[in-house]
Amino acid sequence: MKSIRAAFAAAFLFCVVLVSTTAQNAPAAPSPNAAALPEAKPATQRLADMYASAPASTRAAIKASTELAALGKWKSAFDGVSATDPDNRDPYILAAKIGLVLDGFIRTTMHRGFALKDFAAGESLVSLRAADGEFEMIEFDPAALAEAQSMAGIPVPPVLEKAIADYFFSVLNLFSGAWLAPDEEVGAMSLAGYARAREGGAYDAASLSNESELLIRSDRSDEAQPLLRESLALDSTAPSTHFNMAVSLLTRGEAAEALLEFDAAIKGFPIGDASEKLFGAYTLAARAAASMGDLARSFAYLDTAEKTFPEDPAPGLVRHFVAVESKDASAANSAADAIYARWPASPYVIRSVISTWIDAGDSAAAKAFLDRSLAKAGSNDEAAGAILFYSALLTAQGGPEGQTLEGLAEAFGLIAAAEERFKKVYSPDHEVFASIEGIRSDLSAALLQGAGAPVEGPPGSGVAVPDASAAQTAPATEGEPDATSAATE
Repeated sequence: MKSIRAAFAAAFLFCVVLVSTTAQNAPAAPSPNAAALPEAKPATQRLADMYASAPASTRAAIKASTELAALGKWKSAFDGVSATDPDNRDPYILAAKIGLVLDGFIRTTMHRGFALKDFAAGESLVSLRAADGEFEMIEFDPAALAEAQSMAGIPVPPVLEKAIADYFFSVLNLFSGAWLAPDEEVGAMSLAGYARAREGGAYDAASLSNESELLIRSDRSDEAQPLLRESLALDSTAPSTHFNMAVSLLTRGEAAEALLEFDAAIKGFPIGDASEKLFGAYTLAARAAASMGDLARSFAYLDTAEKTFPEDPAPGLVRHFVAVESKDASAANSAADAIYARWPASPYVIRSVISTWIDAGDSAAAKAFLDRSLAKAGSNDEAAGAILFYSALLTAQGGPEGQTLEGLAEAFGLIAAAEERFKKVYSPDHEVFASIEGIRSDLSAALLQGAGAPVEGPPGSGVAVPDASAAQTAPATEGEPDATSAATE
């Protein structure tokens, strides 16, 4: 979760979700035509229609499993419908099983194994997913099973196309960057599957919204619009769909209309819901309101975000970014000081704050923030060490004229001071000391060669002295985004 929030907080783009290249390589799908989509039907009727071409016995088994799942008997539902097709020859049964594991899993092993359970009184998916404990895992690999049917020459009905597309969409959201195939390939398979399913009449409000999200990520927002409208016609209250519509509108420069959709999304998420899209709705709405010159509305969104996500620094970082971009120096300083007061030893916070100012061409404000923060750190060696660490990097970069020998010498002293403070709180084998040693080596080489001479920096830096706004191996605070993740991607 944190990595996604870090993306919202660090990039601060109008449409941060668009930076994903998830489906850029997807096969070109026909542009959706809302007029060609059938008239809206109740969800239960739509589900029944998707299985209408299945044999009667298959439909009966699927109906029984659906009824069991509605009662919270997910394991019984899966076992019952599986028993009707032990050899994996029925594509309709496979589609039903995929739906059951995606909707009802408690644990998952890379979406190739799932734990299901018949709920006892008082149990729910939310409580069980959050609870500790061991559960029996079912080996079930939807992609491999679908491929096996295809290789056997079994026709693929639209409902299975939809189920597999749902599966890959879930994989993309839960295992981005860590699954068996690259995100681009997973997104492409999901998008192509949704298109084929829709052409065959197998879609619902959620699948249309998911397909539109993939289109938006692929920079095809215009194609997403009719799908979003149809999705809202099927379910006008779905907050995720309103969120996707808002992002789509932002890509078209329609900020005012997007804010209405963000408001609908925020209103639609249940109270206490800490979903990524709720988080994104607050932060992107704040960014959109600021672009319209309405800082009061922008900060109101962030006020609510900070209350909803009290343990996350990202809303405060967005507030700082908005203030800097709006050239409100007082508000920017206040925002930076407030978030530092809450997370004084967080390299993620320090790096994000100074990088925002550096990107805006205001290194002086970044330095002033570091100076203020060092004074506030006092005897807090961890906090002071982090401030000194980034002060050294900022100082080494120099001002508008570039690096100077005086600046490099000052940076050398600052990194030494950071090391001394860190020695009081970290063990000698802590990774920060290796990073400091690499920086010290580069500073020494730069001083010997003269300011501005290109020397090799620490692994991955590629610059004479590491950029103060780039990720360094500073000490990570428990529970925050990885300190080595990029601050300004």
